[in-house]
Amino acid sequence: MKTFVDIEPEFIGIKLEETMRFSKHIRWISLLLLVFSAITIAQESPVVIEAYRAEPYGDNTLRRRGVMDGNQIRTLYFNQGEVGKWPDQPSGEWPKGSGHSYLDGLAMIVGARASVNLAGVDTFITPISTAYREHFDRDPVSGKPWGWEPVPGYLNPRGDRPAISNDARSWPELWPEAIFTYLDQPASNWINQEEVDGQPGIDDDRDGDVDNFTYWQGYFGRGVKNADVETFFVMDDASDREWQRPPYNYFPIRADANRGGLGLRVEVRGFQWSQVLAEDNIFWLYDIVNISDTTYDRAVFGYLSDVGVGGTDDSGDDNASLRPGAGYGLCLRSGWPRYIRFRNLVAHRLYRLRLSGKSGQSV
Repeated sequence: MKTFVDIEPEFIGIKLEETMRFSKHIRWISLLLLVFSAITIAQESPVVIEAYRAEPYGDNTLRRRGVMDGNQIRTLYFNQGEVGKWPDQPSGEWPKGSGHSYLDGLAMIVGARASVNLAGVDTFITPISTAYREHFDRDPVSGKPWGWEPVPGYLNPRGDRPAISNDARSWPELWPEAIFTYLDQPASNWINQEEVDGQPGIDDDRDGDVDNFTYWQGYFGRGVKNADVETFFVMDDASDREWQRPPYNYFPIRADANRGGLGLRVEVRGFQWSQVLAEDNIFWLYDIVNISDTTYDRAVFGYLSDVGVGGTDDSGDDNASLRPGAGYGLCLRSGWPRYIRFRNLVAHRLYRLRLSGKSGQSV
C-alpha cells in the first residue's frame, strides 16, 4: 500500500500552484467517481463561516458505518470519510452480489503548509488531515485518533448508520442551523408538517417515507432524491492535536484552543444512479471549507487508495499503473473483468451548479 508521503501529489490529487491560494473562508469541492474527481474553489461568506465555527466539534463517538448499494457497486463507507474496510465486506464489490471485492479502503486527504514561529525563526509545518483504519496518528495519552470525525447533528444519533436518502430513520429530527444559514432559509421551511401532525407509523404525506419529520437534505434540493441512493454527512479535523503541542503551538483559529488540525469542515455526499450509463460508479462529492484564520499558500487534495482487487487475501497478481498524461491510476487483476480507476478533473461548472446565487466567486 502506498501512502500519502511517498507518492507525488499529482498522482493522488490535484496540486494547487502557489498562485492558487487555499484561503480562509474558501470552499473547495471535489467529486470522486470511485474513480473520477473534480475540483473547484469558491469564496464563502463570513456569516456562514461563523455558523460553521459555532457547530460542535467532530466527535468519534458518532462514527457510523453504512452500505451504498444503489447500483452495481456495493460497498461499506464511514462518516469519517473512509470507503471500504479490509477485511470487512462488501468493500468495493462489483457487480453487486458477485462477492468480487476491489477495494481494501479509500481515505480522503487534505494537506497544507502553515507558518509557525520557532524561537524567533519562521518555520513551515505541513499538517495532513485524513482518517484511515491503519497507520493513523493517535493521541499518545488517550489513544483517540487525530483526523476527520463526524460533526454532530447530521444523523440520527440513536441510529446505526450515516444519514442516507432511502432510510428516513437515519436522518436527524431537524438539520443543524448552519445548513439554513448557508441556504439563507428559515429552519421552519424544512419541517414536514404533514408527518408531524399525522399518525405515527403512517406515511402521511405519501412520499415513501414514514415519520420523516424533516425533509431530506438533498444536493438537488429540499426533499429531492435525484439519485437512487444519496448519503450525506459532515466531518471536521478539530480533533487533530498533533501540531498544537510544543514547540509548534499551531491553532488554526487562534481564539479557539479546542480546535486542532487545519481548521477544515467537509460536507460529504455519495451518489449512486442505477441508470445503465452510471450503474458501475459511485460519485463522492467533498465540499471542503477552510474555516481557520489562516490563508494556506500551498495545499493538496487527494486520496489514499488501498486497492484490493481479488478480495481480502489475493492481491499478489494485481497490476497497478499510473498514466500521468491521462490523469488517472489503474489497478487490474488477472482473470477478473475490468478494473478500478481513479481520475481527477478540474470542473468550474460544478461550482456554478453548487453555489449558484451565493456570494462567493470562483477562483
